[in-house]
Amino acid sequence: MKKIVFIVNIILFVSIFIYSVVQKERLISSGQKMILKLQPVDPRSLMQGDYMRLDFQLANDIENKEKFETKKAIVKLDSKNIGTLKSLYTKGSKLNKNEIVLNFKYKYDRVVIITDAWFFQEGKAKKFEEAKYGEFRIDSSGVGLLVKLLDKDLKEI
Repeated sequence: MKKIVFIVNIILFVSIFIYSVVQKERLISSGQKMILKLQPVDPRSLMQGDYMRLDFQLANDIENKEKFETKKAIVKLDSKNIGTLKSLYTKGSKLNKNEIVLNFKYKYDRVVIITDAWFFQEGKAKKFEEAKYGEFRIDSSGVGLLVKLLDKDLKEI
């Protein structure tokens, strides 16, 4: 009996893992492209290896709003898919053609857009110091994934 329970748990764990990977791959291939401007960043973590702490201009724009209860923003995309804050989302908000809803969260009393770190291969810190933008894929519910960092000319680093 214990062996059956163990096997069922392994199958369940692997199934959930595969489902998660498939969902992320689907988001990467079909999600709405959005590019956000980075704020100054700090590479390096002795415990985790090389990484870049991320802070996006959009997060600062959200924090500068009056009191808010939502954890969704309406982001306006320009012709290059660079996003800027239009407003905070409220129930019933209507989106224009070039706008998307983006979920955000709070971490240590600050707004975080999707993630606040980008990990990279050891010794590549100098290369990533050139990062000026982050490129995301966003689904229709506002869930996103950071897929790459870009330089000032929107070229992949």
